[in-house]
Amino acid sequence: MGETQTGTDNDMVLVHVALLPLTVAAAVLLCRNLDAAAVRGRFRPGTPVRSISVVLMLLGLGLAGMWLFYSLRFAFTGAPPGEPFVVAVLLVALVVMAVDTRRDTR
Repeated sequence: MGETQTGTDNDMVLVHVALLPLTVAAAVLLCRNLDAAAVRGRFRPGTPVRSISVVLMLLGLGLAGMWLFYSLRFAFTGAPPGEPFVVAVLLVALVVMAVDTRRDTR
């Protein structure tokens, strides 16, 4: 491993590059066979499904936007991500929602 302008070389970079399209393909194949009616049937009639979907989508878009920002900034300037706190806040929000949802199902 040698030093480069942006840090140390990663011998596993090609493995990481190969894993991304494989995970996307696996997710697509899993979602293709998803029984939407069965998923819908697992929710109680009063569950605010749309509101929950909107919150999860906003959190997901926020995470994707931050990862995209840091990736593009690194690609164009070579500056590594320096604010992991913002990403951690969104991850904590997801965990809190999961714990809160788990509590409501008892």
